Amino acid sequence: MDRAYPVGLATGFRVLGPNPHQEPYPALLGGVIGRFRFDFDGYVTVEPDYRLRPHADSAPPLFLSGLCESSHGIGDAGSFSLLPLRAVTILGGLRKQGTA
Repeated sequence: MDRAYPVGLATGFRVLGPNPHQEPYPALLGGVIGRFRFDFDGYVTVEPDYRLRPHADSAPPLFLSGLCESSHGIGDAGSFSLLPLRAVTILGGLRKQGTA
């Protein structure tokens, strides 16, 4: 039986998005980004638990910790004070996926 394992990815604090001063997704995701959805404005689609929305259920869960201003508001922009709250939210998402 195949098992998907969560991956933690440190991508820095680049601003994600479709505009010239932004990057559409972290470069490290280049090989797998086609498995995940973008919204009509060109932003990667991030669920409330910070998981990227996949095209199919077979895609492994992939979570972003930060870089989610387009989905979670400007308060999410590199705020170190929110790291514990994000971590708890991501852990809950992992548990829901059965991968924690």
